This record gives sequence, structure tokens and C-alpha cells, in this order.
Amino acid sequence: MIKKKIENGKLVDDKISIKIIKKIISEKDCKNGYILDGFPRTFMQVKNMFNKNIKINCIIEIITNKKTILERISGRLVHEKSGRVYHKIFFPPKIKNKDNITGEKLKTRKDDKKKIVEKRFKEYEQEIKKIRKYFINKTLNKKIYYKINGNLEKNIISKNISKIIKKYI
Repeated sequence: MIKKKIENGKLVDDKISIKIIKKIISEKDCKNGYILDGFPRTFMQVKNMFNKNIKINCIIEIITNKKTILERISGRLVHEKSGRVYHKIFFPPKIKNKDNITGEKLKTRKDDKKKIVEKRFKEYEQEIKKIRKYFINKTLNKKIYYKINGNLEKNIISKNISKIIKKYI
């Protein structure tokens, strides 16, 4: 059910998402901390996180423009069996559309098609305003909400994220 929703560019129901996150972060390997990538995505998920006492130490929002997001996502190529990810421009396979290790065909995920990415981006723009406001108001007494420039080189973005995370380790 979740896979089908994602492939059609729809968001997974907030209650299901929270239930999955709550289960995952209660497991042993999250005992010393965890990173939620791309979550929460909706205002209701944010409210549910606080209602379910999911602990948040910091929030990092990577800011970039729609054109860059479309270019990055719509250029992804995936080797389904292993999960290896390539990119048509930024990390192309050695042989066009073939996995570097197995030589098997790479695919574009259904939810990475331009039309679906544009739909998701529109939904994101509506939700992120409410999410920012909520986190900034909720955490007024301590700085835990960070914005970083996502238009920089990958290694610089990674260093900027690492600097922030190290404050909480």
C-alpha cells in the first residue's frame, strides 16, 4: 500500500508514517540516536511527533530551488535489487543505464518522474511554511532549527550538516 502511494506521488497517511517512525526509533540501533531524512513532511506529522513524544534534538532544512530539485530527482537511476543509486549527470554509471557491479539495467523510480516530482514539490511548499513556523515557535528558547544552502557542492553541504550534528553528539 505504501509503495503504491509513493509511486503515484502521494504522501503516506500521517498516522501510518508516525506509527512506522515510532516503531523504528524504539529499536536497539536507535538507542544512541537517529536521523530522520525527509521526515516530517506534513504539519500533521510534526504535531503527531510532539504528541507521541518523539524526541527532536535538531532540525536541518536544506534549502534549494525547484529547478535544482527537479534536476536531481528526475535524473536518478536505481539498481532495484541492491538499492544502488546513480544519477544521469552527477554520478552516471560507467555504461549508460547499467549497474556498475552487475551490469543489470537501471530504472527510474515511478515517483521520480517530472510530473510526480512537481506535484510533490507543490505539496511540500504548502506544508513547509506551517512546519517552519511551528518548529520555530515551539523551540523559541533554544536554537534547534537550521537552514543550510542546498545549492552548494555535495561535499560542502555534507560538511555543513556534520558541523550542526556534532553539536548534539
